[in-house]
Order: sequence, then structure tokens, then C-alpha cells
Amino acid sequence: MQVFLDDQPVACSGTFPAHALEAARVLAANLQRLITDARIDGQPWDGDVDAIAAAKPAGVVAFSSVIINELVGGVWNDLAALTSTISSSQQDAATLLQSGDVPGAMEHLETALGGWQTLQQGFESACAVLGSEPGELLGPSTLLGDLVNQLQLVRDAINGQDWPALSDYLLDEMTELTTRWRELLLQLARTLTA
Repeated sequence: MQVFLDDQPVACSGTFPAHALEAARVLAANLQRLITDARIDGQPWDGDVDAIAAAKPAGVVAFSSVIINELVGGVWNDLAALTSTISSSQQDAATLLQSGDVPGAMEHLETALGGWQTLQQGFESACAVLGSEPGELLGPSTLLGDLVNQLQLVRDAINGQDWPALSDYLLDEMTELTTRWRELLLQLARTLTA
């Protein structure tokens, strides 16, 4: 069986795509790359690359990969850009709360909270790709704990229908938190892609 990683031949003595994946992953790791997709005998593999282990013997298995640091740096840049959307939604929600439009504010708040969830999941996923725990990259930073604490305060204000307090959290603490996350994500992205 012939095996390729980004058109580079990979030594493999097995006949199953699972053997090809194992050999390609060793080379990819040495090159600091992550396998993203595969082709078996010229046909795209539909589904997760890990599921290739179930494929039948093949003549040619070709894998594509990306440079890990570029992938994660791009994710962190995207997440940093997301903080602008989060911040804007938070500010819009606070403004609507101050004018008494609670339903309108909740729509914007839902967008902001969805953004925070995406940011947290994206950050944790990027850390996993790097083989790091989020705490390792955050160092002494308290950003994850601060996010959890602030979201709890937001939830408490919503549950208590304390709209002035919610507006204050969104304009003050949550705005500061988005700025801190944006700065951290941009710094991490610069470090990886430098």
C-alpha cells in the first residue's frame, strides 16, 4: 500500500488504512502537523479521519494536514474577533435594559452568551490540539474563573429580574472581561505564528 502525507511518501508496511493512519500520524507529529482528511484509492474519506480504521485494505491512502501552530493561531484570532461581537451584544443588551426593553435585551444577551460558550469551547479545543491544558496557557491568569464567576452573576441577575444590576455587569465587568480575553487570545496567536 502506498501512503502519502501532503504528497510526501510515508513508510508503511501494512495493507489497511488503519496502518496508513498510524504511520502518517507519526510523520505528522514529527512535522508538527495535524491530519485533517484522507483519500482512499483516490476517493475522499467521508467522516472522521479516526474512523478510517474500519476501512477495507487499499492500494493508496493519502492524507492532508495543516501546521498545528497556524491552525490554532487562526482559531485564536477568530476567537479574538468573536469578542467584539460578544462585547457589542452585551452593550446592546445593557442599553435595552436601561430603556426597559427586557425582551429585546434578552435577544442580545442570548447572542452574547452563545458567543461566550463558543469562545470557551474553542479555547479548550485549541488547547487540546496543542496537547495543553487551558490552565497551562493561561498561567497565573484568572480569566476562566472570572468568566465563570461573571456568568454566574449574570444568571443570578436574570433569575432575580434585577435589570439594573444586569445592565451594570454587562457594561462594566463583562466588557472588561471581553477586553482581557481579546488581548490574551491575540497574544497567544502572535506567539504561535511568530
